[in-house]
Amino acid sequence: AAGQQLDRSRDGAKCFYMVESGAVQLSYPTVDGRLLPVRLLHKGDVFGGTDLWAEGVASARQETAVALEPTTLKVVPHARFASVLRNDSLVATAVKNLVAKAEAAQRSI
Repeated sequence: AAGQQLDRSRDGAKCFYMVESGAVQLSYPTVDGRLLPVRLLHKGDVFGGTDLWAEGVASARQETAVALEPTTLKVVPHARFASVLRNDSLVATAVKNLVAKAEAAQRSI
């Protein structure tokens, strides 16, 4: 639903998300409690993958994701996804590149 928080900051990074439909706003919390918008995601965009590379240890997620309209996400728990990445180096490389591209886009804002 519009305005629904999808991935709460500091709750730990437990899933990898792909937007199937709708729109998601990624934001970072400021020291005074406001949210600073950094990236608008649409169909095919991903988030939540950064912590997959932290040697299997989920770290606190920095961004907050909020649906801007009715949104459908594909959600893959990191534990399940990490298993695929360990067993298929081609998939691991492709996903790592995709996540790096998404992170670079966020940093450029």
